[in-house]
Amino acid sequence: MGRRLPEIQVLLNDLPGNDFNTIFKSLPLFQKDLQKTMGTSADSCFVTGVPGSFYGRRFPSKSLHFVHSSYGLQWLSQVPQGLEGNEQNIYMASSSPPSVLKAYYEQFQSDFSMFLRCWSEELVEGGSMVLTFLGRRSDDPSSKECCYIWELLAVALNDMISEGLIDEEKMDSFNIPQYTPSPAEVKCEVERKDPSP
Repeated sequence: MGRRLPEIQVLLNDLPGNDFNTIFKSLPLFQKDLQKTMGTSADSCFVTGVPGSFYGRRFPSKSLHFVHSSYGLQWLSQVPQGLEGNEQNIYMASSSPPSVLKAYYEQFQSDFSMFLRCWSEELVEGGSMVLTFLGRRSDDPSSKECCYIWELLAVALNDMISEGLIDEEKMDSFNIPQYTPSPAEVKCEVERKDPSP
């Protein structure tokens, strides 16, 4: 050891409504652990919070060397449009009409291509990106491997409607803004020549 670490700037990005304070309160312990582990001063690691959606630009062009997105990309920027006919569901389900599956997929395409376009502008040439997010093995976007938990929640909510605890209109207007893509869907977007949908 004994060598000084290069200066590293860590830019944390999250929606403005999320709690950056908890992260910032943990920084002194992180810096202490860094010093203990690396045997060097932690004054070469700078951490900044940058509020905003990762489905848009946040940083100057060609300013980032490494990007890591951890379990955020399955969340869509918004609930897809065109979910009519998906009553009694809060997400894609085996009973959802094809138009609902298509609407979710198109929202994923739009969001993921925007994400890739923005980050590619912000990465330096030769920069790296590691993306960790939920996906599914099946080609069926309404398969149990990605939708079962939401189907169970919909059953519970429908039971609450029948007991008069929730208004049916509220249930019908509630949809989960999430999409768990298949490997083929991710590959298709990554390999797209022009990342605009």
